[in-house]
Amino acid sequence: MIQDVSVLRTQIAQFIESRPSRRTRYPGDLKTSILEHVRAQRLRKVSRDIIAAELGLSITTLHGWLYAKHAKSKLKPVIVSSAAHSVASVVLITRDGHRVEGLDVAGMAQLLRGLS
Repeated sequence: MIQDVSVLRTQIAQFIESRPSRRTRYPGDLKTSILEHVRAQRLRKVSRDIIAAELGLSITTLHGWLYAKHAKSKLKPVIVSSAAHSVASVVLITRDGHRVEGLDVAGMAQLLRGLS
């Protein structure tokens, strides 16, 4: 449900004043309400700068929320088959710390294609 901008601005100000640190995340329901308002305003061709100013938020915060992937790299199912192992193998370590070992170059390429 899209709320009046003054109500949202008040809720944002109250949250900012009461949060223990700047690293504290906005509550999900408040963030959802903010994003509904922002998207409605963007459909009316209102700039992000104006929306951020009227809500009392930084443009960086709004931009991050609008363009962030909703799910950070969810795992996707892959099919693992037994194949002859070659001598050359590749080790992949992702930014999140996941490690994949024991595949040859072709197998790693197939795995990465399957995950994309």
